[in-house]
Amino acid sequence: MPRKKLVGEEAWKNIGGMYELKDLIEHKILLPLQNRELAEKHGVIIPKTILLFGPPGTGKTIFARAIAKRLGWSLIGISSIDIRSGCYGERAKGVQQLMEDLRRKSKTVIFFDELEELVRRRTKEASDVDRQVTNEFLRQLPELRKTEDILVVCATNYVEQMDPAALRPGRFDYIMPVDLPDFDARKEVFRIRLKNMVVGDMNLEALAKETEGFTPADIVEVCNRVAQMGFEKEYFQKEEYAATTEDFIKVIRQHEPTVSEEGLAKFKEAKKEFGRAIY
Repeated sequence: MPRKKLVGEEAWKNIGGMYELKDLIEHKILLPLQNRELAEKHGVIIPKTILLFGPPGTGKTIFARAIAKRLGWSLIGISSIDIRSGCYGERAKGVQQLMEDLRRKSKTVIFFDELEELVRRRTKEASDVDRQVTNEFLRQLPELRKTEDILVVCATNYVEQMDPAALRPGRFDYIMPVDLPDFDARKEVFRIRLKNMVVGDMNLEALAKETEGFTPADIVEVCNRVAQMGFEKEYFQKEEYAATTEDFIKVIRQHEPTVSEEGLAKFKEAKKEFGRAIY
């Protein structure tokens, strides 16, 4: 049966396009959490942990914020690099203490960024500390899953670097790829950012065509550079200035996309190997 469309203009207004992923999150994550009794009646497992993976700059952090906002829950952001570096105390014990503290939370989205730093592959070359941190996180995650009204959202740019045990069913309810924006999504990212700029008549079709292979972060950076240029022109010329399509295209052609062709190829392979969300 086809899904009923749930994504409206206001639901994800700060994320341009990417409607397929929004729709998946709405149906698989938000609906069961917001309608727990009905979901349980039908045998739906209430989601507790999800993993978002994709190239840098594709908006994984923004998706975590949007999920918390849609639920009306608090958001706690945790840097896996800080845990790895010992900012939470002795590394493995720090993971244990942190997870115990998090189990006391309620109505909270817990966001672990750069998860590959926390659950590195336990290879022969891995250090004892790496193994201990990975072991402790994998041991603590099921305990955190038992907590009511907690959703753990993890993000990684390099899912292939994570320990395979972390990616088995039972650790994460869903593993969702966050892809580069398509043509329509790129137009939407421009449309959102241009609302806060001084521009003339813009050819969004041309801008979207020029930015194939760009991440949302790349597009925002282009807009920021054009905004600065417009500001300086008006300041020094002492007359109003509205940025043009040509201004944008000039900056776009000077910008090196974040994701290389090699990186994009690796992501496409990872989507096939690790993605686990679609029915």
